[in-house]
Amino acid sequence: MKRSIKELFWDYEIKERDFKALNEEIVIRILNYGDLEDWRWLFNKIGKRKLVKIIKNNKNLIRKNIFKLLSIFLDIKRNKNASSSYRKKK
Repeated sequence: MKRSIKELFWDYEIKERDFKALNEEIVIRILNYGDLEDWRWLFNKIGKRKLVKIIKNNKNLIRKNIFKLLSIFLDIKRNKNASSSYRKKK
């Protein structure tokens, strides 16, 4: 376990085994407050598919600027049903 990642959890009493499970709460904390090296570590631990699933399922818990950056890095497409703007035709 990288020391920098453990430092992200200064307010928790987390043991090494907690990181082996890498539950969604831990993943989200690493995404929101970790650096690029922490993201690489996370990607190598859980893989792209699981990481993308966690990001999509917890979009509202991930900081907006971080979500945008992750969307670019991981090629996460917008939901086809979501619309950023709506204009009525005249």
